[in-house]
Parts: sequence; C-alpha cells; structure tokens
Amino acid sequence: MKSTCRQHEIVIHTYPKNIEYLVISGAQNKVEEFDTKDEETVALPIDEDSFYRLEHQEEDLINKKVESLLVRLQRVSDAIHLDDYSINNKKERVAKEKEMAARKMGHGIRLLPKTKEDVAEGELS
Repeated sequence: MKSTCRQHEIVIHTYPKNIEYLVISGAQNKVEEFDTKDEETVALPIDEDSFYRLEHQEEDLINKKVESLLVRLQRVSDAIHLDDYSINNKKERVAKEKEMAARKMGHGIRLLPKTKEDVAEGELS
C-alpha cells in the first residue's frame, strides 16, 4: 500500500490465524504493552469471557444434546443386553427340556411344535 502523506510504499505481511503482522518495508512495528492495573481494567479469564461464551454456547448445546441421546441409547442397550449369561442359560434350559420331552415320546430327535399346516395335513390322512 502507499502512504497517504508521503508517496512511498509500505509492505506488510499479515497472519490472521496468529493475529500478527510483519512489516517488510516502509514502516516500523509499534509495540505497546500495558498492564491491566495501570489501565484500571480487569483481565477476564477465558471461562468468564462473555464473547467466548457466546461463540461456543451453540456448540455446547449441540454437544449436550448428542451426549444425552448417547447416554439414553446406552441405557436402553444395557437394559436389553444386561445379563447375557442368564439369557443364554435360559435358551439352553429350554432346548434341554424340549429334547427330554422328545425322548419321553420315544423320538431320538427334538420335535418342532405343531403348526396349522401339520394339523390340516393330519386330518386329511
């Protein structure tokens, strides 16, 4: 850029991500440091900064909703699959009972329960 009062060129490289700039030629960096006590101001921590809260408030709300949904889904899943051992044990017990009933009837294999088609076919015979 060109200076308004003088017709010489000023070259500056900016770095927005770092909130910095570097003067290449035609000017000098002006560094001003201040102490919050001298200016009678209070330095706010990041957690209490209202702008920081505003910027991140929506993101936090979305994260909380997603987290609560995940927690609810985990609870439902735990309730369904809470005790795999007892579920498997019950399945084994039912299978053994069916096998014992088939042996009592003189069959060496476990029989399936009667269906409507079986009853209809038996009546035809």
